[in-house]
Amino acid sequence: MNSLPIQEFNGEYYEYWTLKMKHLLIGKVVWDIIEDGYMELDWATIPQADRLDKRETQKKNLFSIYHL
Repeated sequence: MNSLPIQEFNGEYYEYWTLKMKHLLIGKVVWDIIEDGYMELDWATIPQADRLDKRETQKKNLFSIYHL
């Protein structure tokens, strides 16, 4: 997986920088966390058969976040 460098905000061209960051996060499928907030799963309410799939999805999301 290719890792994109996150350009640190240098105090200039804020509007342009925010658009770049938004598109980067949308591409990594994590922008919904910014718009909707993070919701912890209540594992007790998830059927056993679905738990493994949800855990794998969480792992992939974390991998995407930390490899921006």
